[in-house]
Amino acid sequence: MAREFARRAKEDLRSSRVLLENGLYADSVYHAQQAAEKIVKSILLLNDIVVTEQLVASHFVSVVVSRSPDEWSEKLSEIAKDLIDLEKEWLRSRYPMRKFGKLVIPSSLYDLKKAEELYEKAKKILEIVAAYAEEVYGVRLID
Repeated sequence: MAREFARRAKEDLRSSRVLLENGLYADSVYHAQQAAEKIVKSILLLNDIVVTEQLVASHFVSVVVSRSPDEWSEKLSEIAKDLIDLEKEWLRSRYPMRKFGKLVIPSSLYDLKKAEELYEKAKKILEIVAAYAEEVYGVRLID
């Protein structure tokens, strides 16, 4: 199941890139967040932890980062911050909402720079989690 989550994470990252290249920034951000969420769920599954909600950063920190070998601690802590940044975008990138009485639509919140920044964070999370899983667990999550 962990490999399937990782496969879907890779697909979401690819979708994020295509959407980014086509100017659909809010949708790109959503898929970047989904990619990060799914790759983290895959590493949690390797620890026999199933998380069904979209907020996974706290589980990642308490289960993976806190128990990681010293040589991985800094990298994993860094991507935990990126993961938190991406989690903040989950709802904002998907749904119109009211903020201080004004309608805010997802497409108005993102531009190329912001969407690229979030895409790169998701990509880094995938790469580091996949490398960590292979080195520490002996599991190749992404082909």
